[in-house]
Amino acid sequence: MTSLHRFSHPLAFNILELDDRLTSRVFSRLFCWIPSHVGIAGNELAENRAKSATISLNSPVPVN
Repeated sequence: MTSLHRFSHPLAFNILELDDRLTSRVFSRLFCWIPSHVGIAGNELAENRAKSATISLNSPVPVN
């Protein structure tokens, strides 16, 4: 875990700790950076629709 002390976010620390465990057990893995908000066509529309899907409508759901 090189320079693990640089990461103050618990999730980043956990990911690096798990990576270290996998390395010691000779597991192969690949990390890929997935960019967001970087001028990807349709990104604004997709983000707005994703946000609208999380809005609670407070509608009762019938249970039969």
